[in-house]
Amino acid sequence: MSSTWGSRCGGRSGPAPSRVATERRPGSGGFAARRSWTLGAGQPSAAAIGVGVLLLLVGSATKLWAAVTLGSDAYYWRNFFTPTGPVAPATAGPYRFLRNPMYTVGYLQTYGLALLVGSRFGLILALFDQAAILVFYRRVEKPHFDKLDRQARTAQNQASPIRSHDP
Repeated sequence: MSSTWGSRCGGRSGPAPSRVATERRPGSGGFAARRSWTLGAGQPSAAAIGVGVLLLLVGSATKLWAAVTLGSDAYYWRNFFTPTGPVAPATAGPYRFLRNPMYTVGYLQTYGLALLVGSRFGLILALFDQAAILVFYRRVEKPHFDKLDRQARTAQNQASPIRSHDP
């Protein structure tokens, strides 16, 4: 195609715009590419919407199921700061299948939401958010509950039911 954008768009000169977002920069004599954080031009595809809805539903349902299984004391961290007794790991609900459903499958909704709005930046933040909570779990939460469990088991002279290899 030999025609320029200027001849098609009211006499303005410069290169034809591409799918990459462009903007006119004063003094530059033309257009410069601008970084876009969206996954593509326009609205998300039907496939992205379908996968996004599926991830949103599975992640939200898993997190809700895990929260109901643990109860409000564990969900709102009351047993972290003021434990009333030995804290045993949950083995009911989604905890029968996963050691940590809230921080693994329970974060799928963040990826789904990013897909639904077509946000590459949202996907990056979802990945960062999940990585941060898993680091927090490994470095703060798990060692704290392991310590509480050891103290309670030592006082009661019992073996620990906590599995040693968590994700």
